Amino acid sequence: MEGPNLAQTEGINENSGILPRAVDFIFSEIKRLEILGVKVELQLACLEIYNETLTDLLGDTSSLNNSLNSSANSISSLDKDGKLVIMHTNNKVIIHNLTWVPIQDHQQLFSLVMKASKARTTDKTSWNER
Repeated sequence: MEGPNLAQTEGINENSGILPRAVDFIFSEIKRLEILGVKVELQLACLEIYNETLTDLLGDTSSLNNSLNSSANSISSLDKDGKLVIMHTNNKVIIHNLTWVPIQDHQQLFSLVMKASKARTTDKTSWNER
């Protein structure tokens, strides 16, 4: 989520990017469904995979980095240290110990996305050195 409208909390305008528009749509649909009596719970998790390392961008990143294991149908790391664990089962990928945060409104969602964005790994690439 980039640009001047990232901090926008509700509504969209002609300069809004795709993520603010998507968030606006999701919350308008939640309101519509709640009027119909449907209970909706929204949660957010942010996972980075960078250089074969998993990072929970909303959790305690100092203890949640793990190396990926490329073999199928296996657990990539042990659960004993509170690290992220990838499990492959029944054609599904499950990541244990990933932080999920309940979302109540636009502002909270954007705040968490900003937190995750700041926690992302950044490094120069060969393109930067040209």
